[in-house]
Amino acid sequence: MKEILKGQKVELTRDIPELENVLVEFDYRVNNYLKKDDFEIGTAVFLTDGSGTMTSYEDFIYSENREHPSEAVKLNEREDKVYITMSKIPNKIRKIAFALTLTEYGEVARYYDRFDYLSMRIIDLDREEVIYDYQINDSVGQNTEIVFGEMYRHNGEWKFNVNTDYLDGGLLSLGKKFGLGI
Repeated sequence: MKEILKGQKVELTRDIPELENVLVEFDYRVNNYLKKDDFEIGTAVFLTDGSGTMTSYEDFIYSENREHPSEAVKLNEREDKVYITMSKIPNKIRKIAFALTLTEYGEVARYYDRFDYLSMRIIDLDREEVIYDYQINDSVGQNTEIVFGEMYRHNGEWKFNVNTDYLDGGLLSLGKKFGLGI
């Protein structure tokens, strides 16, 4: 397992040419200011063209649309795991971005700055091995959405870019970022 850092770009299929079944898994730990009943975390996955824009609503994977029509990307029921079958990713898809959204309940505002730990792992399911581990170490601030990074296709190879971005405004702000006309 290799730890990766914000701003880093890493190889996926060049280093592991047989990479086929991938799991992108999210993990977190809340601090004393937040109780698990006060919030819900959801995963959003955006399959885009080379410019970072979705070409169809079907390219938006989240709680109401858990599987891409190509069966290349699937979201589990708990919304903490994204399964990817590399050979099924359509050619028009050049990037796959991974984000977490925070929905708050109650009267106190909930933000990611109330989390002690946020991480994402990229796992080769066939070899049962964690390829990369990314832990957010910088200040998240009062934001409710985190784009952890993106897988992208370059010269026929898949890579991962840890281009972490923080937003506030729910799925609407994420959708606008990736060209979803909401």
